[in-house]
Amino acid sequence: MASGRTIHEPEKAGLNRAGGSLVVEASRGLATLTAVAFVGLVLGAGALGYWIAGRAEPAVSATASALPAQVAPTYAAKPGPWGDLICQRSIIEVPVEYLGLRSWENEPVQWFFRGSSPEALKQFLGSLELSSQEKDDLTNPSRWQVNAEGIFVSPSLETVLSLKTTARNQLYLELGRFEENVMQNQPFHWPVSEAKDLFASTRVRAASIAVFEKLSYVRGKYLLFSDWKALLSALPDANERNAVAQALMRRFAVFAQLRVTPGSDVEALVRYWGAGGHEKDIRPILEAAARLPQGANVSLGSLLPPPVRARVYTFPFSAPEERLNCHWTTFNFFNETPEPPAGTRYWRDKLKTDYVAVTDSPRYGDVLVLLKPDHSIVHSCIFVADDIVYTKNGGSPFAPWQLSTLADVMDFYSWDLASNTALKPLWYRKRS
Repeated sequence: MASGRTIHEPEKAGLNRAGGSLVVEASRGLATLTAVAFVGLVLGAGALGYWIAGRAEPAVSATASALPAQVAPTYAAKPGPWGDLICQRSIIEVPVEYLGLRSWENEPVQWFFRGSSPEALKQFLGSLELSSQEKDDLTNPSRWQVNAEGIFVSPSLETVLSLKTTARNQLYLELGRFEENVMQNQPFHWPVSEAKDLFASTRVRAASIAVFEKLSYVRGKYLLFSDWKALLSALPDANERNAVAQALMRRFAVFAQLRVTPGSDVEALVRYWGAGGHEKDIRPILEAAARLPQGANVSLGSLLPPPVRARVYTFPFSAPEERLNCHWTTFNFFNETPEPPAGTRYWRDKLKTDYVAVTDSPRYGDVLVLLKPDHSIVHSCIFVADDIVYTKNGGSPFAPWQLSTLADVMDFYSWDLASNTALKPLWYRKRS
């Protein structure tokens, strides 16, 4: 889900179906209960577990639909100072009430060709594999608005729906050069290897999938999609529109548990997971688990700093301009009271002044930034353990706070890279 901005956030993402709640919101007063009562609340035995939340900011909790066992097997993380972790890759989705599809349906389709003259635009359109009807529609003067900056074109939905894949890909490659074309500049995208599972275990009808496949296009190793308005217009009813949106906007996430037994080195685990001054928050959990004769699995969400614990696997209930993006998420990880949203320059300066480059192995709470080949920062997130990071992939309210594999995050931000290039990860640690 890139452009000429120094730091940018793809605003795409995540949604709802049947399934158990991942977030149990409870008062922080739970921490004062006895260890036996507390362990009954925070120790999960299932693969997904239950997550203990602190006093949360307004948010919408995610729900989960487990992937088939062959798609999301339980696996053990690599051993390390974080202890013995049991992990599973599954999906999270936004509640259907959060979609607001009516506003999307009412948005007009408009393309902007920055710096183009009428002659140049006609020449470009003439180079595409368009039918005579499509060409007449796109070159109709009544569909153009010409100004000093360029040309706005308002195509008919019929034309958008009828474009051949090759023409769509070439046209959207050009449109994607300009930030004004949000859906071409930052399209929904999935690795082609996973695209076949987009509608797995969903209610979406075969006819709707066929429309989506007609509108999607492949670029490199990624399947891209840019035409919400056209897709929604072709679906029969609100239920089908919601089902399609949920399927396309769900995201992979990691759910993990820490295995604690009477033989575990609780003090070492407290030192690791209590980084940032939070030993007092997680010590009761780990000690309670170690007291059980057979030990217990502790959900990783209950070991995160209290504000993060309240937020993980939820979606922001906030105005888009609040910029609750990856950088706000990253640099507030250990903050009891988060700093207010800010522009990207603020967070970039904070990285320079408050952090140092990590030359050894990353540890819990370290900051990861991903650099594009031009050295611009495309994303930031927090190292948790092994290949698990805490992230928010985009500034959109449809992007949840979540745990993810580093590979999934790298995939998410690599869709527009040339085939012979890759993102460069750099680690930073807060100055002591």
